[in-house]
Amino acid sequence: MYSAAESGALDAASTGLQSVTRLAAGETQMWADILHDNAEAVLEALEAFGQHQQQLVDLLKAGDHGAIAEWLAGAATQRAAWLESKDSEH
Repeated sequence: MYSAAESGALDAASTGLQSVTRLAAGETQMWADILHDNAEAVLEALEAFGQHQQQLVDLLKAGDHGAIAEWLAGAATQRAAWLESKDSEH
């Protein structure tokens, strides 16, 4: 298994990483059950994430600063829409 800690990839990580990695600190069997029971939705989300991640990898490799900024702006728009939808649920 890949170890980001061993590779040094986490050396520049900030405290926000704790929030997005809290699943890794959870109870293993419970999360395995949740992932198994929701495999279809999880796979769909992971595949979409992989596509977005690859877009960013490609932009970084190309060194296209403007396109990176556009990618980030699109991500910000999607996040704002998601937060707005969460607020409207309450």
